[in-house]
Amino acid sequence: FPSHDMSLFWSILKEKRFVFWLSFLAILISKENMAIWLLFLIPGLFALANKIRTWKWWVTAISFALIYFVVITQLVMPQLSPAGRFEQLDRFSHLGKGLTEIVTYILLHPLDMLKMMFFSHVQPDEMENIKWEFWLVFLVSGALFSLRYPIFFLAFLPLVFQKEWNKEVVFWGINYHYQIEFVPLLSLGLRGDIVTGK
Repeated sequence: FPSHDMSLFWSILKEKRFVFWLSFLAILISKENMAIWLLFLIPGLFALANKIRTWKWWVTAISFALIYFVVITQLVMPQLSPAGRFEQLDRFSHLGKGLTEIVTYILLHPLDMLKMMFFSHVQPDEMENIKWEFWLVFLVSGALFSLRYPIFFLAFLPLVFQKEWNKEVVFWGINYHYQIEFVPLLSLGLRGDIVTGK
């Protein structure tokens, strides 16, 4: 989906709605968690392209993404799973037994969730250094530059959350789990500086 991110930004910039919806749907159906990512990415891209006033366009997109996520994870995937449930949530079972409990815990324990971005949910844990390694590489790879566009930087959050709030160590760092989803965002952060002329 990296190329689809670029086409999304281009289609917003040029107001090419057909290309936008084509790219949007391509990202949406690529993986179920991409719907959550789009909730953060879409407003950021519209803001970066100075098109935030076309609110009906991006509100429709994020509304569709939210509905898609709920339908896929709560209805479709449980029906296709031998276990009869959305098994990917097992990676976050330390936060709750289901999607509702997990979301509720996140909303009610913001300080705990912030701490979990940098430290293991199990203490003591010598493996939590992997999280610090990720943050160091992430920031020096261009994330610091993207901080110049705070609303666009929000697009990084769901990608980071799904890594650092995961209870499985292999997701925390840069060695065992792919990081390709961060690449187009870092590139767009650079390009955004050129496009906006700042």
